Amino acid sequence: MSWSLWKIPLIITNATGIHIAYTPPNPIPNADELHQYGSRNSDLTLLFKLRRHAAIVAKGIHWAFASCESLVILAYAFPSTHSQPILTTLLHRAENASAVRVTPQNVVGCALVVAGVGIRLACQRELGRFFTWEKSVKKDQQLVTSGPYAVVRHPSYTGMLLATVGTLLCHLGPGNWLLQSSLLESPWTKGLVVLWIAYSAGLPCVMFFRTFDEDRVLRAHFPEQWDAYAKRVPYRLVPYIF
Repeated sequence: MSWSLWKIPLIITNATGIHIAYTPPNPIPNADELHQYGSRNSDLTLLFKLRRHAAIVAKGIHWAFASCESLVILAYAFPSTHSQPILTTLLHRAENASAVRVTPQNVVGCALVVAGVGIRLACQRELGRFFTWEKSVKKDQQLVTSGPYAVVRHPSYTGMLLATVGTLLCHLGPGNWLLQSSLLESPWTKGLVVLWIAYSAGLPCVMFFRTFDEDRVLRAHFPEQWDAYAKRVPYRLVPYIF
């Protein structure tokens, strides 16, 4: 059995994890709930819908990448009349198929994705219907301080950060299909790849700044509870660091 075949479970695990991480568990909050963050109904609701559509596109891209890389591995491991057309279509050079293999970077990246998605799911379970992608405060909102929230104040963002770093490790660097692919030959597809990388890499920056805004609103909404909670759990994303 070719060692490259062991990469397919990692590829599928990564794509499944990102699919879960990019799927909102609850609908967009109503206008009053969004207004707690200073949001206005019409324009921002449309923006939130577009962002959710962008997440659907991102999930599709991840699954497309996973499918292409798996096809290359299978075509190389099991030569047939269909192998050469697959390799010449999906790779810059067909002989580069041997370069698509399992590396320590792939294993670490997949482990980060699994860990990040696990944290996200734990946060969703802890918050229930209060877990929303959009910044909002519901009328009967409760300050949840148990589970992952007893470790850092914004653990769902920690989980997304881990998943984002993990998926970039899985797709960029030695042994990965993307850098050997024919996508990088055309300026159009190369531009789309750059946009995808920028979208993925930009998520951590957005989440970093969102923590300050969320802390501000939660402190205003739960003044006494929040002060006690923030004193007990001083870190936003990473224990002993930030």
